[in-house]
Amino acid sequence: MRFGILGTLQLETTEGLVAIRAMRVRALLAVLLLSAPQVVSMERIVGGIWPVRPPRSAVDNVRTYVFQLRSLFEQIDQRDRLRSYPGGYCLAVEPEEVDLLRFQSLADHGHRAVAMGDVATGRNLLEKASTLWRDHPLPELELGAVVRARTTALDEQYWRVRSDLIAARLALGEHAEVVPTLYWLVGERSLDEALWAQLVTALYVSGRTGDALAALATARRTCQEELGVDLGPELRELQAVVLDGGDLAEAPRRHRVSAGGAAFSATRALPAAPRNLVGRHGELSLVESLVGSGSARPNLSVVA
Repeated sequence: MRFGILGTLQLETTEGLVAIRAMRVRALLAVLLLSAPQVVSMERIVGGIWPVRPPRSAVDNVRTYVFQLRSLFEQIDQRDRLRSYPGGYCLAVEPEEVDLLRFQSLADHGHRAVAMGDVATGRNLLEKASTLWRDHPLPELELGAVVRARTTALDEQYWRVRSDLIAARLALGEHAEVVPTLYWLVGERSLDEALWAQLVTALYVSGRTGDALAALATARRTCQEELGVDLGPELRELQAVVLDGGDLAEAPRRHRVSAGGAAFSATRALPAAPRNLVGRHGELSLVESLVGSGSARPNLSVVA
C-alpha cells in the first residue's frame, strides 16, 4: 500500500488507486499521514478536520470516521493500520509507503551529502526527492490552521530542495541545462532573490551576458513593483561582476556547494577586490595628471 500527500491525497494498492469519497474521512487520513507514524491527539484531529467551529458531536464523528477508515484498510490489506491510543490515534506505516517520508529521507541525505562535499551524490538524491513532489500538499481539502501551517512548511522544504539541487548542478557545471528550470522557478517565486542569482549565474557562465543582464533588470523591476525596494546587496554585487566581465569562480555564502568540496554559491560570486573603475577613464586621467604635476600647491580633485 502507498500513501501520497505531496499533491492530492492518494491511496494506492497493487490494483490501482483507491477512492475515498467522504471528505471528512479523507481529511482524517490526511491529518494522520502528516504526522505518521506518530500519535495524533483527538484535539489535533478535530482542529484539522474542521477549520472553524467544530460541531458538538465532533469527537463522536471522528470515532465514526476512524471506524470507516479502519474498515477500509482491513479490506485492502487486512492489517491493523489505524491504532487507538489514550487521547488519540496513530497510522502504522513503513517509511517507504508514504511519499512524504521518502521525500524527507532523500532530502536529508541529499543535503548531508552536499555538505560533506559529495555533490554528485547529493544532486542525485535531491533530484529523486523533487520528483516525488506532485503539487502543494492536499490542495483539495479544507484543513485547520495548524494542519495547513504544516503543509506550508512542507512547501518551504520543497523549495529548499529545488534551490539546493540547482546549486549542486551549477557546481557540477550544468549551467546551460538548468536555465529552463530556473526560468520556471523564478516565475513561481518571483521575489526569491537566491533563485534570480542562480539564473543570472547560469546565464552568464553559459555565455549569455545579455540575458543575464535582462534577468537582473526583471528582478529589479519585480522588487520595485511588488515591494517598493531595489535589489538586495548580493544581486547588486552580482550585477557589478557581470557588467565588469568578472569571474564567477568564487562561490556564494548561501547554498554553498562545489564539485570538489570547496564552498560555492551562486549568490556571491565576486572577485576578491575591484580591479578598476568603470566609465571614469577621462576623470582618472585628469586625476593622474594633477597628482603627477609636481605642483607645490595641493590640488583637490573630486570625481563624481
